[in-house]
Amino acid sequence: MIHMKKLKQIIFLLTVLAMFLIAGSMDCGEISFGAAMAASAVNFIIMAWSGFSSGLLAVSDKK
Repeated sequence: MIHMKKLKQIIFLLTVLAMFLIAGSMDCGEISFGAAMAASAVNFIIMAWSGFSSGLLAVSDKK
């Protein structure tokens, strides 16, 4: 079974890939600018949640 932290790391990496797919779809004219903005906003919310809760975007206090 996948641990929750590992699952959140996978979700974070998939959201990074999603940004390239959203940008590519907008560049090809498959989606409008407004739809790309909405998809990007949702994507960034999920990216921030999964990144911070998995520790990928957190700064370590250890020296």
